[in-house]
Amino acid sequence: MPCYRFYINSNLVKDAKIILQGDQLHHMKNVMRIRIGEIVQVINGRNQLAQATIDKYQGNQSGHLTLNHVYTKELPDKPAINLIQPLTRSKGLDLVIEKCTELGVKHFYLYGSQQGEISSLSLARQNKLTQIAISALKQSGRLDLPTFTFADRLHDLKIEQHAYPVCFGDTRHLNDDHVGLTPQSTLANYKTICIGPEQGFSDMELHYLQNQIGASGIKISPFTLRSETASIAITTLVAHANLLTQ
Repeated sequence: MPCYRFYINSNLVKDAKIILQGDQLHHMKNVMRIRIGEIVQVINGRNQLAQATIDKYQGNQSGHLTLNHVYTKELPDKPAINLIQPLTRSKGLDLVIEKCTELGVKHFYLYGSQQGEISSLSLARQNKLTQIAISALKQSGRLDLPTFTFADRLHDLKIEQHAYPVCFGDTRHLNDDHVGLTPQSTLANYKTICIGPEQGFSDMELHYLQNQIGASGIKISPFTLRSETASIAITTLVAHANLLTQ
């Protein structure tokens, strides 16, 4: 984990004064116990990183910093990975957001599956997922914060043109020895991964994936995987395949 790294949702400009509050202030002042005059790093999730000096604390209300140097990273010349993920119970979904942020997912499409247990999330729960992504961003050393789209059903998602082609975890041929595992060279072609719920995709969802958005089924294991396991495993394989083609 990059040492003493904190997040603020604003542009970073050299010599500017910024104020940290809330969770970021608590972590800096009360958890890490960073003192006035010490140097920290500040990120904004927009490919900017700043070196900053802590000027003062105002109790537990705010921390005042000066940005000494600002570095802007150019966007990498490689396809971004997007993940279409069904809504699941909190711990499983939290794990997917954390680990897939670390693995480089650029955008999360979250949907209520027809055969799943959850059809929507409260605004507070959506905000919690963003906070999990911020923590993973800080831990992993990434500078770009992933974004989120929420929809009640898979067919309600508005998938951007740049997110094609799409693949999905296809469990229909797990026991068919004539259907082999998807090769790494094929995985490298995909920009978006779609995962189904524990009970599998409904017939309507499969029709949408194959006939409306032209998604291709892939097979990475002869076994049935939990939704969160499949999300992390396929994201890892696709990210790795993409890196090898650079």
